[in-house]
Amino acid sequence: MTTAGTICNQAATTLFDDTHVRWALAELVGHLSGAQRDVVMLKPAAYTMNQAVQLAPGTVQSLPDGGVALVDIGGNMGADGNTPGRSVTQIDRTILESARPDWRASKASTTARHFIYDDRDPQRFEVWPPQPDPAGYVNLVYAATPPALVDENSQISLPDIYVTALYYLVLARAYEKSTGTQDFNKAQGYRQIASQMVTGRKVAKQELHPEQMAERAKR
Repeated sequence: MTTAGTICNQAATTLFDDTHVRWALAELVGHLSGAQRDVVMLKPAAYTMNQAVQLAPGTVQSLPDGGVALVDIGGNMGADGNTPGRSVTQIDRTILESARPDWRASKASTTARHFIYDDRDPQRFEVWPPQPDPAGYVNLVYAATPPALVDENSQISLPDIYVTALYYLVLARAYEKSTGTQDFNKAQGYRQIASQMVTGRKVAKQELHPEQMAERAKR
């Protein structure tokens, strides 16, 4: 994995500030922390967590702290969080309500069968059947907020494929600083480059895995 110092020192060279006079190294590390969050905002799947999570009683569920958006539910993980079980499939709300109008009042079970997710409410989802108290566990895959970088020796949280985009975002944030070197035109240009790199990777993935993307579009 790439360290924060690698990206920040590269940015400092581009800024003609190798000795960190205008932009302290710690300041650039802070910009890099923000850049990681920027990338996740553009592409939530850039930083994901994959873990067994205990559900809440009932149907309505929330992502763990720091969760940004639900990616998938891998399957049930039993009452202890360590026992792989039945898969959990995504279902359209209208389909479930057509078949079971009273689905929220169904008999509770620790084994989830379906989940409903609307990206307009990205930090919440629902499961069926309702969960009892105590509830069961599922393998949850979700996009999360990357932790803040401590210093230049910290490793970035995102995969190395995003290093160049992060570099451009650090430059953008540096030029947004309210000083004599402030340049919003450069900042906007660097942000556009980074955005195209991040979203362009999504297009490339669609080209590499069209069947998978088409299947997800049906959900």
